[in-house]
Amino acid sequence: MDFKMRFFSLESRLSRRGFWVLATVPVARNGQMPVPPDQPFLEGVRFLRAALQTLPSPRPARVILVIPAGETPAADNVAHYLARSFAEAGKTAVFLSLEDTTARPGPDGPATSGIVSAGTWDRVEMLRADGATLAEAPPDRIRDLLARASRRAESVIAFAGQEASGNRRLPAALAAGSDGVVLVADASGDGVREVRLLATEIGRGGGRVLGVALCRRSR
Repeated sequence: MDFKMRFFSLESRLSRRGFWVLATVPVARNGQMPVPPDQPFLEGVRFLRAALQTLPSPRPARVILVIPAGETPAADNVAHYLARSFAEAGKTAVFLSLEDTTARPGPDGPATSGIVSAGTWDRVEMLRADGATLAEAPPDRIRDLLARASRRAESVIAFAGQEASGNRRLPAALAAGSDGVVLVADASGDGVREVRLLATEIGRGGGRVLGVALCRRSR
């Protein structure tokens, strides 16, 4: 890192690099989502949703891909609750986990694929990746999943975890099937390099980065 830049916050350094920080989401000291999710976390996610809805864009971003930039433990929960926030705002929203295809418990725990409407939660088995891991699934299969999800809802939030951020070919392939990407970074780390690398790969694939959401750990 540039010696002159290391004293600036991650938000300042990202802004100086031309990245729009959409929102800051407070998380627990260990970087995880508070359990149960507390008011500051939920407010941060709502602020993220509002920022996405007011982006200066010729077309609304209906299918949004969320990818962690580096180690960001709460990234999947940010994506999940972002879908729920769209539902609270009156949208039918799908949360699609591309991280793996193992069903995991409950909407308030680790994220599972499902559809959210007016605060209710229903798992949607047809939206899962049919037994293939993200690394094994061909890009056109993932794009088809995103297209199927978009036919079911007004807002689609798809989460691709460390497997995507650590694999150079995946972000571009996934981004091509979405209207835009939100990168989630840990505000306590140095995420500038990870954000820049991911943004470069996404741009090469014809995708666009909508902005960055920062997870800020409690003291």
